[in-house]
Amino acid sequence: MTYSLRQAAEAVGKGKPAVLKAIKSGRISATRNELGEWQVDPSELHRVYPPVSKEPASETGAKEPKDTKGNHNGNSLLAQEIQFLREKLTDLERTSDEQRHQLSDQIEDLRRDREDLKGERDRLLKVIEEQAGSMKLLTNQRQHAEAESQRRGWSIFRRRTG
Repeated sequence: MTYSLRQAAEAVGKGKPAVLKAIKSGRISATRNELGEWQVDPSELHRVYPPVSKEPASETGAKEPKDTKGNHNGNSLLAQEIQFLREKLTDLERTSDEQRHQLSDQIEDLRRDREDLKGERDRLLKVIEEQAGSMKLLTNQRQHAEAESQRRGWSIFRRRTG
C-alpha cells in the first residue's frame, strides 16, 4: 500500500508542499502512477518524517505517557522532571519580560536625555552666536578707532610742516 501526496502529508502532519519539496529534493523516494499522481511508500516517508498519532490531544495539548516496559517506577520521575522544567521555563519567561521592561525604560530615559542635550546644545550655540556678534562689533570699533587715530596723527604732522 502506498500513500498519495495528500495521505502522506496527513500521515506526518505536514502540508502537501512540504512533502512534495522533500520528494523533489530527493529526501523521499516516490513514483508517479499512470495518472501522474505521486505515490509514496510509507516506510520511505517515515524514514524522513515521524508518523503523527491519530489520538486526539487533551485540553492541555499533552497526553499522559504510558509506562515504559521494565520501568517499575512508572513515568513519575519523568513527569516530575517535566513539571520542574515547565516551572523553570515560566520563571525564565517572567525574568525575560522583566528585563525587557527595564531595557524599554532605559531606552526611553536615554531618548529623553538626548532630547534635553539637543535643547541645551541649541541654547549654547545661540549664546555663542550672540557673543560672536558682540565680539565682532567690538573688534570693528577698535579697528575703526585705530585707523582714525593714525589719520589724525598724520594730519597733525602735515599741518606742522606745512
